[in-house]
Parts: sequence; C-alpha cells; structure tokens
Amino acid sequence: MLFQKSMQKIQIRVFILSFAILFPSLFTMAQEISVSVENQPLNSVLIQVRDSSGVQLSFDDDLLSTFLVTKNQTYNTAEEAIIDLVKDFPLGVEKRGYVFLIIAKEKEPPKYRYSGFVRDKRTGETLPYSHLVINGSKSISDLNGGFSFITENEQIDLRASHLGYYITDTLSLHPGSHEIWLEPSVMGLEMVIISDKTIEKSSQIGQKAGVMRLNKMIGFHLPGNSDNSIFNLLRLQPGILASGESSNDVLIRGAYEGQSKVVFDGFPVFGVKNYNDNIGAVNPLITKDIEVLKSGYNAKYGGRAGGIINIAGINGNNRDFSLQTNINNFTVNSLVEIPLFKKSALTMALRHTYYNLYNPETHSITRNSGNNEIPVDIKVIPSYTFRDANIKYSTQGKNGNLFYISLFGAGDKFSYKINEEINTQRNLEKSSEENNQQIGISLYYGKNWKQGNRSSFLLSLGTLSTIWNELYTITNSNTYDTLINRHYSTGNNISELKASFEHKIAIGKNHSLEFAAALVSNSTALTYDSTEIRITNIESNSARLNTYIQDHIKIGEHIEITPGFRINYAAAVNKLFGEPRITGSLIANEKLRLNFGLGKYYQYISKTAMIDENGQLRYFWITCDNNAIPIINSNQFVFGPSFSTPDFQFSAEFFYTKINNISRFIRNSEYSQEDIYKGEAYTMGLDLYVRKDFSKHSAWVSYTLGQTLERFDYFLKPLYRRAINDQRHEVKAALLLNFNPWYISGNYVFGSGVKLPVYIENAGLYEKPYSRLDISGSFAFELKNIDMEAGISILNLFNTENIKYSNFERITYGQDNSVNLFTEAVPFTPTINFKIFL
Repeated sequence: MLFQKSMQKIQIRVFILSFAILFPSLFTMAQEISVSVENQPLNSVLIQVRDSSGVQLSFDDDLLSTFLVTKNQTYNTAEEAIIDLVKDFPLGVEKRGYVFLIIAKEKEPPKYRYSGFVRDKRTGETLPYSHLVINGSKSISDLNGGFSFITENEQIDLRASHLGYYITDTLSLHPGSHEIWLEPSVMGLEMVIISDKTIEKSSQIGQKAGVMRLNKMIGFHLPGNSDNSIFNLLRLQPGILASGESSNDVLIRGAYEGQSKVVFDGFPVFGVKNYNDNIGAVNPLITKDIEVLKSGYNAKYGGRAGGIINIAGINGNNRDFSLQTNINNFTVNSLVEIPLFKKSALTMALRHTYYNLYNPETHSITRNSGNNEIPVDIKVIPSYTFRDANIKYSTQGKNGNLFYISLFGAGDKFSYKINEEINTQRNLEKSSEENNQQIGISLYYGKNWKQGNRSSFLLSLGTLSTIWNELYTITNSNTYDTLINRHYSTGNNISELKASFEHKIAIGKNHSLEFAAALVSNSTALTYDSTEIRITNIESNSARLNTYIQDHIKIGEHIEITPGFRINYAAAVNKLFGEPRITGSLIANEKLRLNFGLGKYYQYISKTAMIDENGQLRYFWITCDNNAIPIINSNQFVFGPSFSTPDFQFSAEFFYTKINNISRFIRNSEYSQEDIYKGEAYTMGLDLYVRKDFSKHSAWVSYTLGQTLERFDYFLKPLYRRAINDQRHEVKAALLLNFNPWYISGNYVFGSGVKLPVYIENAGLYEKPYSRLDISGSFAFELKNIDMEAGISILNLFNTENIKYSNFERITYGQDNSVNLFTEAVPFTPTINFKIFL
C-alpha cells in the first residue's frame, strides 16, 4: 500500500514537470509571429522567429547566411512562418519531435528536350520508323518520321538510319528541334555513290518478335511486273505463303482468308487482287514504308486474328515538281508530285490496263464418268481490266505537325468464257464474271507537343463491293436440247468506318506510355441468287468501341519490354472483350537478341467460306454476331533469336497460333444438311531468314516449316485434318546484283504443296509441289537530263506447271458425270518495262 502511494506521487511529479516544459512551447507556437525584414540573412531571421516563439531549430548557419530574405507578414504559428521563409530557396523543412530541421534539398539535374524529324534529303519526305541510336541507346521515329525525348544530357550523339538510305555520321546535337537528312542510296533507279558510308539494310527482321520492315525500292529490282512489286517482295519473306499464288488475299502463318489485314494510309484494303502477279492492290509508286506484323504483335494493333500489313504512303515532294511513269506490256502507271505553298504537296497516281491482259488459252481438264477420269482439252477465253487512282494532299507545320487527306479508288473486272464439246454427246457453254469496286479515304492529323508528347487523330473509311455472275449450260450435241441450265449471281459488300485518337507520352529516354481510343463500325451485305435458291439482302452491322494502353520500358541496356492491354466493347452483342499483350527483347549486345511476343486477338468480321453443292469454295464477308457467325479469336505466341551486323542478318522464329470460332457455310449434302458450322484450327512452325549484303549486292534465303490443322462440327469424325492453306515446307531465295547502271536479279520459290479440295483428289489430281524461278535485268541511263530505265523480266522461266491456290471449279452434268476445272498458276511470262523520271 505504501509502495502504491509512492508510485502515484512520482507519476504526479513527472506529469507536472512535463507540463511545465511543454506548456511554454505550446503557448508560444500558438501565438502570432510577425516578420518584417529587408535583405536580411535567412539564418538571422529564423533566430528571431526562434527567440520570439520558443521553437527549437537546427540548421547550417553558414549555408542559410547566403540566402537573403525580404518579408513583411504575420503568421498564425511559428511552423507556418518557418515553412514560408524557406520555400523560395533550395531548402526543406523536417520536424523531428519538437525540433525543426532545415536542410538543403538535393539538386534535381536539369531536363533537356530533343525533338526533330528524319527526312529524305532529295524530296524532303519524312521517313517513318527510322532507327535512331542516341548515346548508345536505340529508339525509333514515329509514323511521321518524328522523334522526341527528354534527357539529362546537355549534348547527345545521334545516328540515324532508314531502309535503303545511307546511315548518317554520328551527329552531336544540343537541346532543341532538329532536321536529320538522309541520302537515298537509290534515287529513282539511279545509284548514288557516297564514299565511306554504309547503306541501311533493305529489310529489318528480328528487331521485334513477329515484325518485319521492308524497303519498297528493293521490289522494283525484283523480277515481275513493277505494278505488283510490293507483293512480289512480300511473297519472298518467311511466313507469307507464296506457293499457290493466292490472288485474293495475303496468307500469313497459316491464317485463313480475311484473317490478315492490309492497311494503306490508315484505311483498310479489303481486296488485294493480283491476277497472275501482274497488278497488286497497292500502287508501289505511292508507297513509302512497309511494316509486316506476322503474329504476336503489341496492343497498338487489333481487329484481326492473323497478321497485319501496314503500308504508309508518301506525303509528296514539297520542294520540286516531279513526274514518274512506268510503262510495260500490261499497264501504264504514273505518279505526279506538285509542291503547294511552302510545306504542302499534292500527289496523284494512276494505273490502267490498256488492253486485255490475257489471250485465249487451251487447258487440259479431267472429265469424270463413273469412276473413270478422262482428259479433255478446252479453250478458255479470259478477259481482265484494271484501273485505280490515288490522290493525297499533305501539309506540315513548323514543329512537324502533319495533316493529310488520302483518297483511293480502284476497280477490276475478270471474266472468262468456255464453249467446247466435253464428249461426243455433251457441249459445255460457260461464262463467269467478277467485278470489284474499292474505295479508301483517310484524314489524319498529328500534333507534336512541347513536352515531347505526340497526339494523332485518324478518320478513315474503306469499302469493297464484289459481284459474281456465273452461267453454264450443258446441251446435247446431237439434238441441241438443253440438259442443264444454271445461273448464279452473288453480291457482297463490306465497309469499315473508323475514328481514332492516339497519344504518346515521353516519360524519359527509356520510357514512354501510349494509349488510344477508337470507334469502329463494320457493315456487310450479301445477296445470293441462283436457279435453285434465292437468298437476298442479308445485311448486318457491327459497331464497337476499343481502347488500349501500353508501356514501352527499357531496363538497363539488356531488357526491352512492352506490356499492353486492349479492350473492345461490341455493341451488337453488348459484351466486353479483353486482349492482354506483351512483347519484349533480351539484348545480349548490339548484334544478338532474343525476342518474344504473345497475346489474345479478336476479329469482328469474317470472310466466311461457302462450300457449295459441287464441293467448291467461295468466300464472302459478313459481320460476326456471336450467334450464327461467332466472333473469331486467336491466341498467339512467338519467340526466337536474331543476329544482325551491317551486312548480315539471321533470324529464327518459332510461332504458334490457335484460332477459334471459324465459320464455314455448307451447302453440300455429302457432309450434312445446309447450315453454318463452327470450327477451330491451330498453326505451328518455324521461320528462318538469312541475308548477306556484299559490296552493292544482296542475297537472302528464307524457309518456313509449318503445319495448319482444322476441325469443324460437320466433320464425320471429330479429328483434326489438314486445312486447305496447310503447307509443310516452303523455301525462297533471292539474289540482287548491282553493276550500276546494270541491275540483275532472280528469285526462286519451292513449296511442298497446299492441300487440294476433296473432289479434286477424288479426280486423281493430288497435292503437287510448287516450283518457280523468275529472272530480270534492267539498265538505267540518262537522256537529255531525263533519268530512264529499261528492263525485262521472265516469270516462271522453266514454265513449270503449278496449281493456283483455291481456284478450283467442278461442273456436274449427270449423277456420275462432272468436269473439273482448275486455274493454272503463272506460266512462262516475259514482261518488258520502261520507266521515266522527271
């Protein structure tokens, strides 16, 4: 008890002592503090505050004496006074217990902003996706050839390069805006020689997983018609199907028709017709940059379950008037560039076939009679016309802001006629016609902000209208009675309207954030009319809102990673679809890296295959309603190493893609009742690419090992089987020799063969290898200060008989009798071309 009383007394004494110590301090801190000084050292002013308030201070007296204060103000508390007095100086205030510590702030290093554009030295054209090396770190310019970043370095060393241009010397730059001018190695087709400078490679493969960039100028040197030089170049790259010579689509890494997308100047190109490799859908004269995303690409791109080919058009020569004309034995192609004002240009290009490209040909076909196959020779009279036009107006501001309007229109018509006896009692009369009309429009504005950020707005429209008409009649050769008379007419329209906004924030030299939002609307219409069935006006629409965000991060010198996420809201099904993506590289050194990419990809329009009563394929566009036509999706994964030096490239990429919700319309009772069936497929394989540049010459070899298997609901057995686009092996080789002013080139393609339809196999025509060798030569010269070039190409030099992909027809004329037609691929075809540059 005595002990407890003693402890209570001690506690009371401690409380009284503590209160006596704290009370004056609390009282003085609560009272008002007045400061009225002029050009007084900060340490003296703070001592006055201390003395008048009783607060405890700790500071570096010598440091604070260097700062002069002018104040005439009253504060509610001492703490408020202290914070206000030091705020204008590189000082900070910390409170530890009852003591205010005034310490010097660590100086933040200054930030410097560098920006500019990479341009063609001859035309002033900006060069998109140019490679930059900044103080040893790699970067890349944007779509407009612009770059912008913030760094702590008051001076940087920069080196720039672009496909087909001489690499710049290392430039020492100070903060501000800069123009980087690159000299083209080929101007027109005249070689420009600059000593002691290296030319950037004609292709870039292996810098990112599943991504290639190609120099369009190389296409002009390859064998073939110059009007199709873009796709002549594409077909020689690993992972892009060349065997079978698909004239309807670009098939990338086992993807089906319509699952890969071609974009030009921001609008989609739905048709890529190139009958017999004569004309491609994109005019090479107006093309500036080609980017191919085969699989596993980042969140910036979407809308397809397969690959994407992104082609940027030229903005035009805003310095001098220029004219280029290409004439060959098929077409005439002209490009005009007109400078307007100081920073603007008007570009116009026109292509046109000036006579029918095809002559009547005799083809050997097979006639089925029971179980016997009998060869029959028939005369086919084909006809083909094509025309297209591009018009583009572009202007650039002082800070590199870009505005352009790009217009595109194209039309082609292909038809053929047959009128032949197929046996002693039957005569076949058949006519087939296909008309395509295509339109593309885009409006683009890109803005560069002072902080190094970039914004862009795009409004685009792409449409395709296709009409097929087919009529065939079987008559009795003796009595002239009509035995069979059938007519088919099909119309298919598709359009895509898109408005998008993108913004990129330059956080630092090794870090940038990118995000975007877009509104996309697809519309399709299908009309089918025949003597047996009539289906008209199947119209559908699909609107969706999508957004993505991705972060470009470089960690040290050896890791680059871009995680991203894409979200789509499909209004037609009232559902959200998420697409996580990630790409990256592990960099051993400047030469060797390991790339990877994986993600989820959704597609909301389908190029659906229809198998008719004869077992043959035809494709039509339709929007996905996630009911009868499910929304297509794929899971993609790609990884592999690459090794690159200034004159050598090696790349190996393993790829795997699983495609879900493929639609197929069956009108063949052999399989099941008429209906739309759902299927799935997977593709896996390996792409290899080796390229060597020696002196002014180049050679490359690519190889694809692949397998594409599919499974559909209508299969009698639920097992995977080979898809029609499945091919196990494909080897491609190209050689370009530059003996200025002579240019010689050749390329060879071998494929193990694509799978043939069942009814063709039953007729005794089985899978056969594809083999084709092309060669070309040209001579560049000058006549009265006008640059010219004359050349010759020979396609399929050895006239190897190859079968064209998905171009098969079967005509029945009785229960057990039919005629099988298939289109022969490019035969021995010489072409002569002449080019003029003004």
